[in-house]
Amino acid sequence: MPRQYPPEFRQRAVRMIREADREDGSTEYQLIGRVAKQLGIA
Repeated sequence: MPRQYPPEFRQRAVRMIREADREDGSTEYQLIGRVAKQLGIA
């Protein structure tokens, strides 16, 4: 069963992905992985 995160945590994660820098050529998948590590959920 998937883990449930508080709405505030999810909103923060989405915001971080939207604000992430794509100038280095990262794909969306790579950005999600990077943000997940920053949040300690990867």
